[in-house]
Amino acid sequence: MICSKLYGGWILMTHEELRKCFLDYFTEQGHNLYPSMSLVPDDPTLLFTTAGMVQFKDMFLGLVPMVPPKAVSIQKCVRTSDIEQVGRTARHLTFFEMLGNFSAGGYFKEEAIRLAWEFFTRVLRLDEKKLYATVHRDDEDAYKLWGKFLPPSKIVKLGNEDNFWEMGDTGPCGYCSEIIYDQGESFSCGKKDCAPGCSCDRWLEVWNLVFTEFDRQKSGELKKLKQKNIDTGMGLERLLTVVNGLKSNYETDLIKPIIDFVSSHSAAPESVHIRRIADHARCSVFMIDDGVLPSNTGRGYILRRLIRRAMVSARKIKLKKPLCEAINPVFDIFAKVYPSLAHNAPRIAMAVKSEEERFEKALDTGMGILESRMEEIRAAKSIPGELCFDLYTTYGFPIELIRDIAASYSFSVGEDVFQKLIEESRERSRASWTGSCDASDAHLKAVAASSGETPFDGYDNIEIEARVLKMVSGGNEVLSASAQDETVDTSSDPDEVLVVLDKTPFYAVSGGQAADGGTLKNDGFLARVTDVVCVGKTVLHRIKIIKGSLSAGDSVLSSVDEPRRRAVERNHSATHLLQAALRCVIGGEVQQAGSAVDENGLRFDFSISGKISPEEINEVQRIVNTAVMDDLPVYKTEHSMEDAKKFKALHFFDEKYGDVVRLVTMGSDDPDNAFSAEFCGGCHVSRTGQIGLFKITSNKALAQGIRRIEAVTGFGVMKDITAKEELLIAAAGKLKTPVNDIEKKIDKLLEEVKQKKKSEQAAGKTSCREIKGFKNIFVCRADKAAAVASAADEVVVRGNCLVFSYSIDGGKLAFVCKASDTFIEKGFSAEKLVSLFSERSGVRGGGSAKFVRGGGPVSGLDAAKIEKILEDSLARIQAE
Repeated sequence: MICSKLYGGWILMTHEELRKCFLDYFTEQGHNLYPSMSLVPDDPTLLFTTAGMVQFKDMFLGLVPMVPPKAVSIQKCVRTSDIEQVGRTARHLTFFEMLGNFSAGGYFKEEAIRLAWEFFTRVLRLDEKKLYATVHRDDEDAYKLWGKFLPPSKIVKLGNEDNFWEMGDTGPCGYCSEIIYDQGESFSCGKKDCAPGCSCDRWLEVWNLVFTEFDRQKSGELKKLKQKNIDTGMGLERLLTVVNGLKSNYETDLIKPIIDFVSSHSAAPESVHIRRIADHARCSVFMIDDGVLPSNTGRGYILRRLIRRAMVSARKIKLKKPLCEAINPVFDIFAKVYPSLAHNAPRIAMAVKSEEERFEKALDTGMGILESRMEEIRAAKSIPGELCFDLYTTYGFPIELIRDIAASYSFSVGEDVFQKLIEESRERSRASWTGSCDASDAHLKAVAASSGETPFDGYDNIEIEARVLKMVSGGNEVLSASAQDETVDTSSDPDEVLVVLDKTPFYAVSGGQAADGGTLKNDGFLARVTDVVCVGKTVLHRIKIIKGSLSAGDSVLSSVDEPRRRAVERNHSATHLLQAALRCVIGGEVQQAGSAVDENGLRFDFSISGKISPEEINEVQRIVNTAVMDDLPVYKTEHSMEDAKKFKALHFFDEKYGDVVRLVTMGSDDPDNAFSAEFCGGCHVSRTGQIGLFKITSNKALAQGIRRIEAVTGFGVMKDITAKEELLIAAAGKLKTPVNDIEKKIDKLLEEVKQKKKSEQAAGKTSCREIKGFKNIFVCRADKAAAVASAADEVVVRGNCLVFSYSIDGGKLAFVCKASDTFIEKGFSAEKLVSLFSERSGVRGGGSAKFVRGGGPVSGLDAAKIEKILEDSLARIQAE
């Protein structure tokens, strides 16, 4: 295969050409092509997608059928277990793509080995002399099958550590076989026993073929699975390195353009730090593209760590460009493979830039803490491991920088203590990430696996005749169920009844849209449909039987609750209009970060770099209502995924699209000229006028760069207006004034309160100061508890601020904390600050993000210590 790109005298195969080679070969061999799933898996026991088999797990367990029983994919993966090795070796990466072919109950060892050998030797034409295979020492079948292609001297038997694969202590497992590529003596470790299986770079593990045939019991016994499976995987970067005769993954066109960019903006030669920046840039971009944002927990913590490690390396090489620009080559490399990257590029760059700014503040805080402990450090000529751990975990201060600072003073670092504390912290994290799998999930998947696909006939029909295919009650498949089962609406109830129909008008919860409700009935039988879920491609209807009995094979009239469905449709269509309006007012940076619609209203989460003003909210609301009153036609059409990609239609990281996608456009059937165009499988109105009216009821910050708008439509607007009118009338009654005079009455009462507070303040002195290093954050000290609240109020009236007001009176601490919306959006809520303050002081409080009041007895705490605890708590928030 010829490529247009030259490097070092070699004619290189590009990553796009290798992808095509692999996929073409296996699709020609009858494998169905599956697109890469998100890095954020459906499996709640996993932080990230770590292998190609993750999306096929239920198929391997026999819970969901693989049709046909052959699959091929190129899967995005993240693994950070060897993060310290990234950049130091030629092969370690945190982000990589895994090429894989799979079979669930189809072919097994013989076919898997043949396909692998044929792809390597006939398609890629790798040198057979450099290929070896390892097998498990007890796997005689694999040993004999490899004997068809390799001499015995090149088939190496190894033990469980190298050639036995398992998901965990129990469950599916089996022998595996690895194809090894000999890179030559120049890559060898030089040991006498250096041979396939050695961990050095000479014997490169390229392709792992896993033969899943056992089910490990708790006792350790290996039982045969009902179906045998094939799960193979090889890194795209590593294979590209081998095919092109390169020495490192970092020389491939998947990474080298990033290295070239970083090198061109730094005077440093290629190094561990440049390679680390390149790897972490790729990983960060793909994680953010799939919806992960930096935070202090879970996936967000991994992302934060990657960005900050890259920034440390950038400092080391004196990179002249910010990291938010160093990621740009990633978009160019993967433009044709992952179009979502270009679509989400502004949002990704914004997230990286925001984290860079936060890290700079964290470094300033960390340096201040080190300086405050310098006398102690100088005396010991060592930076304590506990301090290193605290700086690292609480403030995000990298250990690499601590080492550099220590070296500049000829001090040592308490590495042993630091590493011990880090490992303990990791163990706690692993223990806390236990997942949230419902015990009933496996059972539901088993029902789905034997039921097949349920056709959905509910876009145009809300009532159809259907036939009962299966029924489940009390965890077991049953032939009939009757009213005496007394089923309830909760999925955990052992007596619930689940019904599978041959077709359904009921929409199952999906894509943020709530499930339909309704009834199933025939002569003498009536049941209420309380929930509808989709497992695989099977729709399960959870019912409560009101009267009569139902049996498998019965015909039923399936009726959707029409008023509820129409309300859901209004809210779902309004969500599309809302997003279009937000993009009109704010710009293309608006990206959906989540949504939910039901009969009561809609919720829309979106990314935004700055604030959204009241005027902008009003304009968004005006645009949506204009589109509603214009009564725009709504078109729903189906297209192949290939054709749909050509449209300028919105699609999002958390949505799953099949081979055929449904396009919803408003205002025009041409998506490029429509007011709104989105890929969506949900239910919608026929014309926007059916929405009736649209009203935003809430607009708030969820996290840095993410906001949430809640709204209502149609009768929901009438309900909201009525509720507010009733509230005004009730308030007027309590104030004993006409509704139109409420504002005047409130102004009068506020003035009276103000005068009262002045009188209270006269009973004691107060002093307020802005805390150094924290603009518009104040601490106030009052002589008496009665003056604490009024002291805070006096500061709050100045404008956007955060204030902590307290008094120590009679051995008791009393305090209030108030935060404006601006500070809440920055992460400095009153609730969060008091929580951290309470950890150190032992004095509790309660309230909300805006206001917290608290107090209690104190011993050993004076004003200086209280204010020091407060300042340390603020520093911790700033460092996040």
